[in-house]
Amino acid sequence: MELNGLHDEMRQTWGEFRGLLEQQARHVEENGKQSALLEEGIAKAGARLDELETKLNRLPAPGGETAARDGETGHAFFAWARRGALGPEERKLMTVADDTTGGYLAPAEFVNEVIRAATEYSPIRGLARVRQTSARAIQVPKKTGSFSAAWSGETETVTDAGNLTFGLEEIPTHRLTALVKVSQEDLEDAAYDLAAELRLEFGEQFGIAEGQAFLSGSSVGQPQGILSNGKVAFTASGSAAAITGDGLIDLQSALKEPYSANGTWV
Repeated sequence: MELNGLHDEMRQTWGEFRGLLEQQARHVEENGKQSALLEEGIAKAGARLDELETKLNRLPAPGGETAARDGETGHAFFAWARRGALGPEERKLMTVADDTTGGYLAPAEFVNEVIRAATEYSPIRGLARVRQTSARAIQVPKKTGSFSAAWSGETETVTDAGNLTFGLEEIPTHRLTALVKVSQEDLEDAAYDLAAELRLEFGEQFGIAEGQAFLSGSSVGQPQGILSNGKVAFTASGSAAAITGDGLIDLQSALKEPYSANGTWV
């Protein structure tokens, strides 16, 4: 008899054996004693199971080591079905490398954290003046012209020194958004704190977009960056492909003293 045929007959006989045991248990519960007929059937089924087990142990392995191991695995399963437990030798056959022989019963450990790459941010926010507003824009008065002082003698007429003039700088506010679709079940059933992960990711992505706008924003639906604002002066480094030492010295020297005193290299 082939190995598959033995396994099929073993499963069938074992089903009959278990069914007879259940019938006997019900008979004892109802009548207070065992049924001789059922006891005879149980004995025959048990003998047949022993016979099948013996055939399985003696079965040659024409397929080599794999077929032999299949026979041993079947024997281990048969032993578990009859006794409800495995011996040391039989337990060794139940491996986690194969899902069907125990792998499903040995799940991998789930680590409740996410591997994430380092996120680089622009340092401009830490150097800029930050304020909160709910208005569509912020208006800041600015001085556009100044008078001048002049020396005069005791009896000389003082001339008009010019007018102090003012202007208004308006900084529009822009909306920065991020939309991520997550189902309610995913939020409730995820083994990881998905809501906290989303909050962290929102903060990081807002910081990245904000930093880019600080530097190179186009002013169209977003802030205007210092590199794209024509009012911000620049100093050429002396080389189109590299930063030179002379260019850095010239840049520092080009700043007015009140600016250079609080300036920061970025």
